[in-house]
Amino acid sequence: MNGTILHFDAAEGGVIRGGDGNRYAFAAAEWKSEAPPAPGGAVDFEIDGDAARSVYGVPAAVAAPAGPAPRPGLFFADRPGLPFAVAILIACFLPFISMGFVSVNLFDLVSLANMMGNFTPGIGSMQTGLWLFYFLYAVPIVAIWVGVQELRRAASGGLRFGGGLFCLAGPFAIVIGATALMKAGLPGRRGAGEFNLNLISGMSVGWILIAIAAAGLIAVGLGWRPFGEGSDDRAEDAF
Repeated sequence: MNGTILHFDAAEGGVIRGGDGNRYAFAAAEWKSEAPPAPGGAVDFEIDGDAARSVYGVPAAVAAPAGPAPRPGLFFADRPGLPFAVAILIACFLPFISMGFVSVNLFDLVSLANMMGNFTPGIGSMQTGLWLFYFLYAVPIVAIWVGVQELRRAASGGLRFGGGLFCLAGPFAIVIGATALMKAGLPGRRGAGEFNLNLISGMSVGWILIAIAAAGLIAVGLGWRPFGEGSDDRAEDAF
């Protein structure tokens, strides 16, 4: 049975409160452990009527060092820009521009611009406008770079702010600039104006999500901490 030592005297023996609530006396000779018994110590013993026999001390469990409990979300608290960088990267695969029954993501738009360029040889402004769409590839590249630095816990406020600002303003500037150059290369201003208006107004969920996530990344770069304050220890960096 298990119990707790209530009293011990080397000459008179001791008293144990058993797990059943009863008290059991034991002689000093019944103590079998090397360490001397002490009041409050846990013991294991055999019952012989009202006496305890073969009393052994039970080592106390090693207590874990006291310290603050791990805070849920600490991973993202140390990497506050990571969710926004991942959201930007995912948004690149969502419909970027939708016109009628046709929706293309950011990568499809670049491929479409390349295909259109093959049918517009000799029109300088049109070729330049279509070529500008290749700069859209910088959006996922920036998102990946920010995400990697966040995983390394090496992302600075400037990187977050600059990356978010580019992903927010870059797609708008690229599309507006490209359509303006394409408009100049199209015959007839009426048709060109309608083309420009439809392309800009056709922004879809991918473009919107990029803008929202980029705005969040900018806010993080300016000091916003949506997941609370992170730890100061940088020794646990992944690589």
